[in-house]
Amino acid sequence: MKKKLSIALLILVILLISITLIITVNQKPNLKKETPDIKTTKEPNSSLDFTLKYLANHQDSSSLKYITTYDNQNIYYRYNDIELYICQKDNCETLKEALANNKVTLDDIYAKSKDVDIAYDGGSKIYKYNNFNIVACHHIHNNVTNNDIIIGDPTLDADLCHNN
Repeated sequence: MKKKLSIALLILVILLISITLIITVNQKPNLKKETPDIKTTKEPNSSLDFTLKYLANHQDSSSLKYITTYDNQNIYYRYNDIELYICQKDNCETLKEALANNKVTLDDIYAKSKDVDIAYDGGSKIYKYNNFNIVACHHIHNNVTNNDIIIGDPTLDADLCHNN
């Protein structure tokens, strides 16, 4: 009787250890997603929305279109015939107007991205939205840092930071 009880207890202990191991192995790790490098700690403006519009006769081109300088960073569109509109409620303005009128900051825009990738080129970041990307360059070459901002379609990546 004592031997059967010992075997039953041993089986029960092995079963409990097995269950604990299975649960531990199958748990998803608590990974933290990279968060945008936001200067402010405020919550993203929930009324802020974006629309990337392609102008008539859209053609992919290799030239960048200068938009404005903001916070010592040059902002470009990837193509000559796109325009980013910043909308709050029923009021929409171009990116240049919204920045100039202090209606929005780049940090506000970055905070609304759905995903952020970091390039291994000095720290360039690709902010991803539904129908466009913003690349915040931080590429270092020959002791010169490129801090340009480039806005374009969802195929836009940090490679353009290396060409400027």
